[in-house]
Amino acid sequence: MKIQLFIVGFILFFTSLRAQIPAGYKIVNVPLPRGSVSVLGLCHKPDDTLAICTWEGEVWERKGEVWTKFAENLMEPNGIYYDAKEDAYYVSQKPELTRLVDLNKDGVCDRYECVTDTFGISGEYHEYHFGPVVDSLGRKYASLNLAARGEFTVPDGKPFGKGGGNMSYNAPWRGWVYRSDRKGHFQPLASGFRSPCGIGMSPDDELFITDNQGDWVADCALYHVREGNFYGHPASLPARPDFDKEKVLSLKAKDFEEFRSPPAVWLVREEIANSPGSPIWDTTKGKFGAFEGQMFIGDQRQSNYFRSGVEKVNGEYQGWCVDFLRGLDSGPVKMSFDSKGRLWSAQVGRGWFSKGGKRTAIQYVEWDGKTSPFAIHSVNLTKTGFSVKFTERIGKKMIPQVSSWGYHYYSTYGSPPVDTNELMVTNYQLSKDRTTVSFDIPLEEKKIYAIKFTDQKILRQSSLISTRSITL
Repeated sequence: MKIQLFIVGFILFFTSLRAQIPAGYKIVNVPLPRGSVSVLGLCHKPDDTLAICTWEGEVWERKGEVWTKFAENLMEPNGIYYDAKEDAYYVSQKPELTRLVDLNKDGVCDRYECVTDTFGISGEYHEYHFGPVVDSLGRKYASLNLAARGEFTVPDGKPFGKGGGNMSYNAPWRGWVYRSDRKGHFQPLASGFRSPCGIGMSPDDELFITDNQGDWVADCALYHVREGNFYGHPASLPARPDFDKEKVLSLKAKDFEEFRSPPAVWLVREEIANSPGSPIWDTTKGKFGAFEGQMFIGDQRQSNYFRSGVEKVNGEYQGWCVDFLRGLDSGPVKMSFDSKGRLWSAQVGRGWFSKGGKRTAIQYVEWDGKTSPFAIHSVNLTKTGFSVKFTERIGKKMIPQVSSWGYHYYSTYGSPPVDTNELMVTNYQLSKDRTTVSFDIPLEEKKIYAIKFTDQKILRQSSLISTRSITL
């Protein structure tokens, strides 16, 4: 029998600090352009010119310390990308994907081109449009929110307002991810998303989406997206040619479960994320520290960055995540590395409160190039348990505490942990270089695993940084 551990995870708890900044890193505030009150996206040009888009419908550029307005009168753009070959920006306005071009090179947009508006919009406030991100062929990808209210919800037999589904399919292709190869082109790729506000393209041209906990979504999650797959929220299914609204309403959770693709990583609510943003990969070649190739993701509610990694097990991605940094001014939703290896983020607290407290902010995180924080570096699944790598050589033997749980799949908003267990750890081993711990535990399909390393220290007696981590 093949065992596919789709969901395998860690949580590590240490001393809780309001501001948690790893040794060797610092947070730098960037002054906002005048009138910019809700920053929703940012990107960099090859010359490190910073561009941002705002909820209020503007695009600004920052060269050196000077801000200039590039475009205006957009409708809630929720992401921006600079295409160097075309010398043009792409923004995800609420009703369309738009190309912005400066024809006379005076620093102001002269042409606003609709790339695609094939997807629908009903006017309900929650029909956000996130992206775009781009693959190596230059193809653009974006994600589409379901509406927060409307006539077509999927309650799974539970009346609305009493635990049943509430997100609604009010317009075509809502709850989908799509690709656009050229002007006028719209290719729907995958369905089943609720509020997919995070979208990222890996260096290997693999698309990943983060979704928010809610009806039909047990917890915040990171998905590896493949064309044709369904990722769990049935309100999106009427767009598929093999479904209509009547068929969707005739099915129950057990029916959707049969063809639902599970997450690669569960991003456990409160401990890691509440509203995870777009993943970005560290391709800085060491300029940002010891985490080359890993994903960094920000969370709008928690005002934090966390790290994640995935590996294929029997053809399916699963992985881990670990808290990295806390104490940002607002809620990070989009991130970008510049040529110096600094990690910038567009942050917003509008509408959904962020622990940072400010309505909006732009900040970057910079590494000093020499200091290594004592932290979990990465995690791998073994045939009988886990292997945990640390950034530094560790001191005395410390057996972790391990627990596990699962989630319901149903129309109710979120899921409590179910089938929780405290597990016995056996066969603890420390590598000869004292950087990697491996151990055995009972493994089960579709479980999250939480691990606590209490008072773990490195050889020079420095404590493991205050953090929370989860692998899934």
